[in-house]
Amino acid sequence: MAGEMRRQIGAAALGPAEKTKPPSEDFLKTSEVWRRCYRFEPNFVGFQGHFENYPVLPALAQVFIALDMVQALLNHQVTLEAVTQAKFLSPVPPRQLLSVYAPIIDNPGEWRLLLTSRAENELIETNAAFLRLKFKKDANGL
Repeated sequence: MAGEMRRQIGAAALGPAEKTKPPSEDFLKTSEVWRRCYRFEPNFVGFQGHFENYPVLPALAQVFIALDMVQALLNHQVTLEAVTQAKFLSPVPPRQLLSVYAPIIDNPGEWRLLLTSRAENELIETNAAFLRLKFKKDANGL
């Protein structure tokens, strides 16, 4: 199931990452970030059984989404070593616009990422999760 979830996450990306201003400097402590957007339909494998009659994006899927963002930015596969910090702040139901923000950093071995969500008819993004991920060193220098 994890392999299928990761494939569907890649397919749910709405385009490449772009440089932008962060929605809040509180979490990321920077004035410029990368942003990549995703949208998950109700048939996304991550919603199966999580939860009946009230589907929300599971924590594991949010970690995989952050991993997809890092790999897209580095343009190669990376191996997740640890989730050193995770705060899941609000549920993400199907069809929400999910934005992943990552600071432009000098340390590619550890990333801080902010996930926000927004319904189509809303103007304001809601903080959905804050993650700090650590990656194993590999042949690509990460």
